[in-house]
Amino acid sequence: MASSQQHKLPQPLSSYICNGPKTLVSSRGSSSSQFNRVGSTSERSNPKSLVSEDSRMDESSIITAVIGILSGYIGRYVRDENFRRIIREKCNSFLDRIRTRKRRKDLGDDDDEISVNMEFCMKKIDKLIEDQGTKKQVTMMKSLRNSIELLTKISSLNSSKSYLSSCAHLYLAIAYKLHKNDKVSSKHLLQVFCYSPNLARTYLLPDLWEHLFLPHLLHLKIWYTSEFEFLSNEVHGEKEKKLKVLNKVYNEKMDSGTYLFAMYYKQWLKVSGASELPLPIVPLPSRPSCRSSRRMSSDSSISNSSINPNL
Repeated sequence: MASSQQHKLPQPLSSYICNGPKTLVSSRGSSSSQFNRVGSTSERSNPKSLVSEDSRMDESSIITAVIGILSGYIGRYVRDENFRRIIREKCNSFLDRIRTRKRRKDLGDDDDEISVNMEFCMKKIDKLIEDQGTKKQVTMMKSLRNSIELLTKISSLNSSKSYLSSCAHLYLAIAYKLHKNDKVSSKHLLQVFCYSPNLARTYLLPDLWEHLFLPHLLHLKIWYTSEFEFLSNEVHGEKEKKLKVLNKVYNEKMDSGTYLFAMYYKQWLKVSGASELPLPIVPLPSRPSCRSSRRMSSDSSISNSSINPNL
């Protein structure tokens, strides 16, 4: 039966890194599915309101926080039938494209095999979730290992099939969650944002992206809003042309920033001494030439002050 409660994500991980482990560590076992947004946009953009030497998390606590948030998020697939349906439908939409190409005979045998294997793994994992707690436990674990092997092959596909690779990593995260390996599950979930940052942030996992990555990229959103408002006074024809360029530049920056922070979080889970890893730098795009020097100077001051180097 689908859950009737509205699931919320936790406060941004960047806030945990800056604020300390009290909220997460004290409730990790019981509230990972009951997420709460904490702090306004201005608070998340202001390092002085977040950072204090006394409240910084140690390295092991940060790793625990990363794993707790990511595994708690993907754990919703196991617990929440409605969430499971949404994820399944999103990944099925890519398989539908392949099925359409197959009907048009515009599909190679390898592509057909990949789509069949992906669909098989999705159904198998859903069946494993339904059979949890039954006498089929031993058979279930063997089947899970087989699904992991198939999904691993699909996840290694080249960039032309990145959407399928991303779905495979997403289901690998679910599979390892069922296998009770939260660390590996978290790595695969982050890999979804590495393989297809645009797809992950706008379609597959937008709510997770908003809380895990957006706090690091708020300066880009502020920049975009400023540029958009400036272009609102342009002549109709020129406005559409410049907005198209603006959206392209903005999305490219958001995608590259998402990729960099996904890799950054993966490094936290992979290496010791992760606290010494340099924080990724995602600079603002260069200014359009149509901006006046006065406007550029003003906006530069606003944008630079909005970047939080401590996130």
